[in-house]
Amino acid sequence: MQTAKKLEKTELDIGFMPLTDCAPFVVALERGFFQRYGLTVRLHKQNSWSALRDKLYEGLLDAAHMLAPMPLAASLGLDGYGQQMISPMVISRNGNAITLAEDLRQQLGQDWSEPNGLRSLLQDLRDSGKRLRFATVHPYSCHYYQLRSWLRRCGLDTGQVDIAILPPADMVTALAEGDIDGFCVSGPWTARAVREQVGVTVLSSVDIWPNFPDKVLGLLQSWYQLYPNSCYALIAALCDSSQWLANSANRLEAARVLCRPEYLDARLEVVAPSLLWSCLRSADSDPLYIPELNQFYQHDLAEHYSPRPGYGEFLLAQMAEAGQIPRAENGAMDFTEETNLKKIFREDIYWCAREIYAPC
Repeated sequence: MQTAKKLEKTELDIGFMPLTDCAPFVVALERGFFQRYGLTVRLHKQNSWSALRDKLYEGLLDAAHMLAPMPLAASLGLDGYGQQMISPMVISRNGNAITLAEDLRQQLGQDWSEPNGLRSLLQDLRDSGKRLRFATVHPYSCHYYQLRSWLRRCGLDTGQVDIAILPPADMVTALAEGDIDGFCVSGPWTARAVREQVGVTVLSSVDIWPNFPDKVLGLLQSWYQLYPNSCYALIAALCDSSQWLANSANRLEAARVLCRPEYLDARLEVVAPSLLWSCLRSADSDPLYIPELNQFYQHDLAEHYSPRPGYGEFLLAQMAEAGQIPRAENGAMDFTEETNLKKIFREDIYWCAREIYAPC
C-alpha cells in the first residue's frame, strides 16, 4: 500500500442532482466520510444536468454526480465544448425505470405490465396516427439510450416518436398534465408518479441493461492533474459511503436524510422504496422486490466501482445507433481507439486510490 500524500486541495464544491442515486455523496457528507480523508465538502443541488456540466466547466464545481455517458460526450465534443472530462469511479447502477401515463394503462386493462400487450397497444397508437411523446433527462444519458432500446423492443421506430428532454423534477408534472405519454428517469420520480396515481412503472433498467453504470464521478482532466491526491481521497470517501449503503437499515436512514429540502425535498414514501429494493408498479399492484435496484456496492467486489473502458465502447454503440456519432463505411464506429477510452474511463485513477487507501 502506498502512503497517503498531502492533499493539494481540501475544500471541495461538488454538484449533484436531486435523485436517489446521489446517496453516496450525501452519506459521505452526513456520516463524516469526506472528513475522514481530510476533505471539507460543500454539496450543491442543481436543476438540470446541463447546468451541472456548465458549472464544472466554469470551475464553480470541483467534481460532480454525473450521468455515465456525459464524460464521453464531453471529451468527444458532442456537447459543443470539447473539454476533456474523465470518470474515475462508478457511483451507481440499476437506478432507472420507464413509467407510462395512467391513461395508457387504462387502455391496456389487466395486461398493462405484459410486454406483448404493451407492444400491441403502442403499435396500435402509432398506426392510428397518434405520435407518442416520451421524456428523458439528457440526450447523452443511459436513460435516453434505454428508452430508445425499449421502444425498439416494442416494435416502434424511434424516428416516429418524440423524445423530449426535461429536468427530472419536471417529469411527473408533465405526465399528469398530458404533455408526455411516459418517461425514463431515476428515482424518486417514478415512485412519485405511482404514489400520485398519474403513472405506472412498466420496467426498470435491470430489465433493459442489468448492472450497467447509471452515474459516475465526473471531473475535468485538468482538475485531476492539479489535485491528484485530493481526487484519490474523494474516491476513498465515496467508496466508504457506498459500502455503508449496502446495509438495509442504513439505507432507510439514508432515505430519511435524502428527504430533507437541501437534498431531494420529497416524502419518505417516495424516496425509500427503491433504496429498499422495492419497485412500485401502480397504486393497486404489489411492488416488485428487485435486489439489484440502486446498486452502490457489491460485497467484496472492488471492481464494482471501476470505470472500465469497455463501458465506453458500449456507450459509443448506443450513440452511433442514435445518430449522435458517425459510423465508418465498414460498420466500425469512429472514436473507438482503446487509448482514447482509457483517457476518459480512468480505471487507473480508481485503482491508485484503492492502493493508497486500501481497503477503501
